[in-house]
Amino acid sequence: QVTQMSETTVSYAAIASAQQVYMAVTFRIDVQFAQKVLIEVPPPVDPAEPSNAYRLTCSLEGSLVPIAIPSSPECQDDPFSLTFGAPLAPGRYVFAVALDIPAATPPADLHLFNVLLRDSSNEVVDAHYSIPGFNIRAIQAAPRMRLHWSHSSPSQLSQITTEITFTNPTDRVKALLVIFPRKEAEAGADGAAFVHDVTSKSDVFNNFKDFPASEDRDWVDFSNRESIKFLVDESTDLTQVTLQGLNNLTYQNNSVITQLGSGASGTVTSATTGTEVIVSRTTTETFTTTPGHTLTVTPPGGDPVDAGGPPTRVNVPTEFIQPGTYSFTFPVLVPATMPSNNVWLVAVCSDKSCQLPACT
Repeated sequence: QVTQMSETTVSYAAIASAQQVYMAVTFRIDVQFAQKVLIEVPPPVDPAEPSNAYRLTCSLEGSLVPIAIPSSPECQDDPFSLTFGAPLAPGRYVFAVALDIPAATPPADLHLFNVLLRDSSNEVVDAHYSIPGFNIRAIQAAPRMRLHWSHSSPSQLSQITTEITFTNPTDRVKALLVIFPRKEAEAGADGAAFVHDVTSKSDVFNNFKDFPASEDRDWVDFSNRESIKFLVDESTDLTQVTLQGLNNLTYQNNSVITQLGSGASGTVTSATTGTEVIVSRTTTETFTTTPGHTLTVTPPGGDPVDAGGPPTRVNVPTEFIQPGTYSFTFPVLVPATMPSNNVWLVAVCSDKSCQLPACT
């Protein structure tokens, strides 16, 4: 019988169809092994949909980050495993590996990761089974994060700059949450190894003003010293027009682009300006709206388009982050001892109230 390994976690960006995102794996060994071991992380598999699967890769350049493991292990991609040339001593181990995310969340009873340690006879000598995977979300693009330090002197304040890149327009974002690494269990009470030293929003610098920061005075939430949250402006109320025969509807910041479908024509009225523009299936028009206004599509003579019924208008508050790189700088207290689990997380939140450790 195998007792579950303590402090075993997997963390990754659960974004549908994202490729080569990092998954951080942590585990603790409490006994001394007399021989070298192999670490195996079999991902969830749904036999009914084998193509909708996770894929771990360590063989490509930069795909394996040995955060707190002996360097230069022998790696294998499928099934993923790491083999070390010497026995592992008791302690905490952390590494990150490139991960491809499936298009949809697997069934809950199958959506489970395992972390196994095998000896040279391929026998399991330690393990943690059935670690639940994260609910997979469909957003336009997985953001990339980089971290810059002014210095890393122990027990001193450092200016941390988090740099987040979005490659595509990303909507329905209410906040960005940066979560700091946590303490080692043996280092004392559970909590963050790093804590910020923000006492007012003036301590935080928004380095790129194109970021749609909330216009109120609370655009940064520093109430929890183990994390910091940047709030997205909700003042823009974009409008989605729903009408049969209308397709290829896309969004831009504070604008709606509409294109009528095959055989359709009509009038688009901007409630902001009161202007009317005739559009056809080959025409694309852009209108800017303001909070509380709508765009109305009216077919000629008020008749239904493609027998789709009368025009329908629906207000959809949608928060947008345009493609680009955004960065924020704020003071953080560096711990006296750097944690082995020195992994910083960024969460793209669909709810402003998102908090650690669970966020969406």
